[in-house]
Amino acid sequence: MDSKRYDLALFHVPRVGNVTFRKLVRRFGGARNVFEAGYEGLVESGIVGGKLARSIVSFSDWDPIEKELDRVRSFGAVIVGIEDDVYPPPLKEIYDPPGFLYVLGSLASEDHRSVAVVGSRNPTHYGVLSTERIAGGLAAAGITVVSGMARGIDSLAHETTIKNNGRTIAVLGSGLDVIYPPENNTLFERIAENGAVVSEFPLGAAPDAQNFPRRNRIISGVSLGVVIIEARIKSGALITAHLALEQNREVFAVPGNIHNPRSKGTHKLIRDGAKLVESAQDVIEELPQMLTGSYIVGGGSSEAEKPLVLTDEEKRVLENIGHDPVYVDIIIDECGLASERVLEILLELELKNVVRQIPGKSFIRTVA
Repeated sequence: MDSKRYDLALFHVPRVGNVTFRKLVRRFGGARNVFEAGYEGLVESGIVGGKLARSIVSFSDWDPIEKELDRVRSFGAVIVGIEDDVYPPPLKEIYDPPGFLYVLGSLASEDHRSVAVVGSRNPTHYGVLSTERIAGGLAAAGITVVSGMARGIDSLAHETTIKNNGRTIAVLGSGLDVIYPPENNTLFERIAENGAVVSEFPLGAAPDAQNFPRRNRIISGVSLGVVIIEARIKSGALITAHLALEQNREVFAVPGNIHNPRSKGTHKLIRDGAKLVESAQDVIEELPQMLTGSYIVGGGSSEAEKPLVLTDEEKRVLENIGHDPVYVDIIIDECGLASERVLEILLELELKNVVRQIPGKSFIRTVA
């Protein structure tokens, strides 16, 4: 951590942003060397002008730097610099990668094979099922799932990954000690235990609106591709998709109901060339060179992707259940079976993870 004091200090110099930070660190082999390069060395590098070089050489405001390091230590987090081995390699490729990341949990070598899953904060039942299917399949295949820990699809992507014993990374638009939304406190802790929570913002930074586009570029930046599940035309998920395209990442979109405003954004992405996906395998097949090796040997699968063995009666009931809620009385009427038998079959289908009961005595299909 002591070595990170120079990273923090360099970034605290006025007018040193991510791009300048990285150029200086690369040129001089570390932030400490930047401070020791002297005025002439900095100017001769051609990276900064005389005014900024003087600001770097004359920097003396070390007290807030030491206090920040103490806060990070006390919180149990670490600072990962761009030259550190565990810094995500794909993130280094974007135009303005963060000079360093605040990390709670741990980044691992397998996180170099990551896919982001983002979407609506108010998903439909269909969106929930799609997220569980895709995030669960990615996790089962050994792929790290990245998201923003926002309400809705993001949180569900993290939760599903953890349930499938996978690794997940949450990228925050606030300091690590400012959990947003606040109801995700328990999820925050579980993510840190099963991957990492990261942020480029210092401890205490509020979740201000201007932080989230910057957060989104990291979500797409650490990932090989981004899956969008339910997004309106104007949404943060679409911003992430556009950033992914700028970063030369693959963009995937799950199609939805043509009458649902939450599908307008994903359908626009598909029209514009995004890959239409229905399962994790669709994503994996599009990234074969980057996702080879032991991580996907055997293909990996979630429960929803395993072959189904159903009786004739179960098939008969299932034929009358779609991905939109169907009231139980309608299912009984359409099946032509005794109501008691239909209820028994519905319970059996639930145990097989084929259907799910939702509030209002309705059922939805959880498989294709």
